[in-house]
Amino acid sequence: MSINAQDIGSRIGTDRACTGCGFNLIHQPIVRESTHNLLIATCPECGTAAPLVSYPLMSRWVGRWKLMMAIAWVAILLGMFSLQCMLLYDRVINQSSYLALPLANELGQAYYDWASTQENFNTNQQWAIDQRRYEFLNLDLAWLENEGEQILRSANELEMLLRWGIFLRSLPVLVISFLFGLFWAAAALGATRRRLLILALAVMSIALLLIIGRHATNQLYYNASWVAGYELLIPYAIMVYSIAFVCMALGIWSGRSIARWIIRTTMPPGMLPTFAILWTRDGLDLPRTTRR
Repeated sequence: MSINAQDIGSRIGTDRACTGCGFNLIHQPIVRESTHNLLIATCPECGTAAPLVSYPLMSRWVGRWKLMMAIAWVAILLGMFSLQCMLLYDRVINQSSYLALPLANELGQAYYDWASTQENFNTNQQWAIDQRRYEFLNLDLAWLENEGEQILRSANELEMLLRWGIFLRSLPVLVISFLFGLFWAAAALGATRRRLLILALAVMSIALLLIIGRHATNQLYYNASWVAGYELLIPYAIMVYSIAFVCMALGIWSGRSIARWIIRTTMPPGMLPTFAILWTRDGLDLPRTTRR
């Protein structure tokens, strides 16, 4: 600092990169330089003087563009929220038939044994019978409401849910939840991690409500695999979404750390002050840069 500079008692209150070395000048004292009567801040790292330039007043269009950008950003966040809910819902729905395959086979086998004794047995599914794929048989509604209902009630749902194949097929849901947790941690910097956990809970709750709504609709196609899948759909969704919530919470908790690591390893040092909010939001100091 020049010995003739006059300290005016103010400091830089926002992130500002030094033009010489890229050091963040936030909290540096502002002085009035005596020769040209300019307000400057001196970089403590390299000694470069940074003038504080006064910009002209912004027009009304600047405020309008800021509003339009804010609306667009909110629309993007709402779109990502809806996309995550639909992805979680779709993945669980698609896996329900595989989940209940043992139960579907049991239903189909029992129905085939019963229907074989009936004179009016429908033979238009002969291909499923020839290949012993009884889970694809269409069930008679009257049989389903009697013998079929007894099989559904006696099924061991817990044993079918706790299979390694089920966890492997649920892996895409868990990965999607973790990646979206990373996204929300980096995108929603105005919210704390604890508040983002409420967002994660909302995502899982909405996806589960969609599953419950789907389950409540009337089944128009009484296929054995569909019937069995609908029977285990809600317990399966509760199990998967509970684990997915934990994965999303891990993504939220580690998202900013991962984002900081990516920026530090991929961006030049002079660009760090641009992303300073990733550090200051968590009460951390921006990493110091060196002269290039």
